[in-house]
Amino acid sequence: QLATMVDMSVDYGEKYGKYAMKISSVRLMDFIYGVNTRTQRKYLFKDVVGGNGHEWQRNLLATLILRQPLPQLELSANLDEYDNVKFLIQDGQQRYRTLAAIFNDCVKLPKGIEKFGDQYIGLGNKSYSQLPQKFQEMIGEFPLEFLVSFGLTEEEEYNRFILINNGTPLSKQDRRSAQVSEGAAYIKVYRDWE
Repeated sequence: QLATMVDMSVDYGEKYGKYAMKISSVRLMDFIYGVNTRTQRKYLFKDVVGGNGHEWQRNLLATLILRQPLPQLELSANLDEYDNVKFLIQDGQQRYRTLAAIFNDCVKLPKGIEKFGDQYIGLGNKSYSQLPQKFQEMIGEFPLEFLVSFGLTEEEEYNRFILINNGTPLSKQDRRSAQVSEGAAYIKVYRDWE
C-alpha cells in the first residue's frame, strides 16, 4: 500500500518516512486507515448530510478550494492479524474525518469565500456535490502529506503523541472528549504532572 504514496525522500531514520498522496487516492484506500483510539480523542463533530458543518470544517473545505497547505497527518503503520498493513492516525483525525464529511456533503463552503477572488463567486454555502466539476477535481488532486512511523512500541507512540502536542496542553474539552483507553489515561496522567 505504501507504493501508492509518493516517497518524498526525507530521511528521518529507519522508523519514519514522509509521503504525499492525493486526496482522491486516500479516499479510495479508506479501508486501510483507522484511528489510534489509544491516544486520539473522540471526533469532535456531528456530521449531517445536507448540513453546514462546523465553522472549523467549513474553513478546512475553503483551504482545499483556495489551494492552501494543510498540516501533515501522522500515521503509524501496523500489521493486522492477516499481515495486511493498516495505518492508524496518530495526529490529524479531525482533518481526516472531515474530509469524509466533505465528500458526503456534510460541510458547506463559507459564505465569504467570494472575497478571495472572482473565480469563487457563487460557491459560498455550497457542498462538495454542488461545486462545479473543476473544483471537485481540485479537491481530489489536493496533496496530503503524511509522516508515517514504522514499528513503534505503544510507549513510543504515547511519547510521540505527547511530544507533537507539547505546548498544546489538553483543554477541559479535550479531557471530556478523550477516548477511554489505557493510552488516553497515560497521556492524561502525564499532562496532570505538568
